[in-house]
Amino acid sequence: MKKSNPFGLAKKQHFHQKRIVDCFLDSNRFFEIKLANSPDIKKYGPKNTAFLSSNLWDELTEKEGFSHKIEKKMNGIVEDALDGRTDYLNRDHLALTRYSCLWRARHYIHKYNFINTVNKIGSKQEDFFIQTYSEKLEKNLYRNFYSASSRLRSIRGMYLMIIFNILYEKNKSLEWTLYSSNKAEFLSSDCYHKHPMIPVSEKLIFVGNLKSGCIDRQLISSEVRDLNKLTLNDHYDFYFSKKISNCPI
Repeated sequence: MKKSNPFGLAKKQHFHQKRIVDCFLDSNRFFEIKLANSPDIKKYGPKNTAFLSSNLWDELTEKEGFSHKIEKKMNGIVEDALDGRTDYLNRDHLALTRYSCLWRARHYIHKYNFINTVNKIGSKQEDFFIQTYSEKLEKNLYRNFYSASSRLRSIRGMYLMIIFNILYEKNKSLEWTLYSSNKAEFLSSDCYHKHPMIPVSEKLIFVGNLKSGCIDRQLISSEVRDLNKLTLNDHYDFYFSKKISNCPI
């Protein structure tokens, strides 16, 4: 038991699931990242910090109370996709939507660090609801029980769940098609806020659609390029893949 963390709380939190990022590792256990503010392509290993936030939200949000239930479902979907055991009709589309919304909500908290998030996510009515609800939480639930830092983590956790619920209500009608590629490879963004996409390896990507019946299929190189262009249009701090030079853009 560490004196600095006697209860083993999560201090480093992923805004994108490590299991998915690991699917992009090459035989030497590296993948490539292109930073938005640099012309260079960098190699990162499995212990990279690119997707980590430090101590932003509380334990209830991070584990069994919320995030881990969504991630566990997503893990099963990823494993089925990698093993070729998935099909459109029997897919858990809501589980994919929940993970997409969780990824986005975490990224909001990670990138905007809670303070400015209300200005990024929707209508004035939604912003007002979040502001007043957060204020109520702080005044009525947390002020008398926790230190300032713990209270802020708890409020961020509630904030994350509120953002998740707003995104989920807007996107719960999505159905997800799995596209594959034989030679050309997919890029992945650090997060997708404009386009409903979840790359799960350099050869597989889920794309959300509002119309039903879009069958899974293999894409030709020009179609992979089109999706990669959407990724370039929807990345924030970086995009990545196993080997970026194999990704047509």
